Amino acid sequence: MKENFVEYMERSIREHWKLDSFSDYQAGTYTYGDVAEHIYRLHAFFREAGLKQGGKVSVLGRNSSNWAVTYLAVTTYGATIVPILPDFHPSDIENIVTHSDSRFLFASTAFLDKLDFANMKTLDAAFSLSDFSLTRERAGTQAVAAYERSKKTFESEYA
Repeated sequence: MKENFVEYMERSIREHWKLDSFSDYQAGTYTYGDVAEHIYRLHAFFREAGLKQGGKVSVLGRNSSNWAVTYLAVTTYGATIVPILPDFHPSDIENIVTHSDSRFLFASTAFLDKLDFANMKTLDAAFSLSDFSLTRERAGTQAVAAYERSKKTFESEYA
């Protein structure tokens, strides 16, 4: 392959900016431009939060556009994605998140409500896959502050 994955994604997004990229049944469609915006926002958060290359981010949920966007954002940032099957028992999910040293968890709200955040000692924050909102923060991690700074970074650089 003459180009790497990130270069391929960048080129594909630029060439297809206004075309449909992902669609959830009866829940809407993202264009390539929409996907790029979400990826950029997540990259801004990862930078502000100090996520390093190879840092771990878990994703838990059924197949959806936002699951795919999260996957692309994490991998193109250079972090490591930890996909978790939604069929696992909550205690097993908590163990996977902790054992993988994941700093962030993106999960469907239904799954977040079943997990005990206190049991996932490596997590700094958890996000809803439905809208990428920050739902939980571990005290002392400053994830909320990084999240707010990333919004400002996005607005100043992208707008």
